[in-house]
Amino acid sequence: MAEGQLPELRQQWLQSGAAGAAEVGFGLYLPAIAAAQLIKNPALRRRWTRSSLKSGWPIWTANAFPYGGFHEKLVKEKAFLPDWTQPERLHYTCQVADLLATQMLAGGGDDLQGSLSTCPLGYGTDLVTNPTALKHLKLAEAHLAHIADELQVHLVLSLEPEPDGAFERVSDLGRWLHQHFPQSRHVGVCWDLCHSAVVDEPAAEVVQVLQDLQVRCGKVQVSAALLLQSADSEVVALLAKLADDPWFHQVRQIGGATAARWPDLPPFLQSSAYADLQNPDVVPTNVQYGIHCHVPVHRNEFLPGLQATEWKAAVDVALAAGIRDFELETYTLPVLPSAFLEQHGVVGTFVAELAACFRQICLDTDPQGP
Repeated sequence: MAEGQLPELRQQWLQSGAAGAAEVGFGLYLPAIAAAQLIKNPALRRRWTRSSLKSGWPIWTANAFPYGGFHEKLVKEKAFLPDWTQPERLHYTCQVADLLATQMLAGGGDDLQGSLSTCPLGYGTDLVTNPTALKHLKLAEAHLAHIADELQVHLVLSLEPEPDGAFERVSDLGRWLHQHFPQSRHVGVCWDLCHSAVVDEPAAEVVQVLQDLQVRCGKVQVSAALLLQSADSEVVALLAKLADDPWFHQVRQIGGATAARWPDLPPFLQSSAYADLQNPDVVPTNVQYGIHCHVPVHRNEFLPGLQATEWKAAVDVALAAGIRDFELETYTLPVLPSAFLEQHGVVGTFVAELAACFRQICLDTDPQGP
């Protein structure tokens, strides 16, 4: 969401009638160049803090996954870089933590607890055993412990599994964290529901592993992926548009005897599996395809054969496990084709999403909602 859209967003959200709407906060994202400028310039940092407070959106979580601008013309694997083997990743993460703590202190309160998400070590599985990545994470953990001691702001650095990352599944990351960061107060998991849906990871399994191993869930990112079951001409045209956007759209087969996977949408669109989906003479099967594309969570179906993955049951499982930090994350809204958006565009779509999340998390006392 662009800064200039925040007043319009807040106005629409407060007018939606959701009980407790004023208590909803906003997730912070700062590219590395912006974080460095704020750290170096105290006057600029004070103006930034005053502006954030004036917006009326409290901040208690940050996204420190993308290091550079996340809305460049082409992002792809750059979203994972620098990875945790590189000191730039450590430096950037600590700066974001410092700035998040500053914002939380300015907002006031007695029990200041927050989270910041980061990449799952990096892209590809080689980093799982890399000693430099582990060393840098240990240093980040120590920095967050220092913030807690000095400022009484308790932050959890939350690694976010993603398809084709060093960790794809929360359960695998949980076991790794249990080994290297046992019962850590400051290193944990960011559970992105879109990512878990693509790799077909059950919510009950996620929670069971985290509870059994006593690994913290820093936050749940409420999000939905695309679920593809068939492809008529409209679906074909829509997926062709998505293939040209800035990000990776990893694809996974869900169901069936094989575990087919594609690193991005373009190679999937050239596959025989996709061709079969366009052929009405092919016998329907129980096979579906999860596509890593964050789509509006308040809608179930976009076109026949193209749906949003289900997220509400996972939120219920997380709530039952005592998790209370939720962040709506549909960063794709500015570039999604119009078929995904509401009549009032990005802001109207975001408000509709926020209302759906609000109701599911049981903060809205009106069962009908806005």
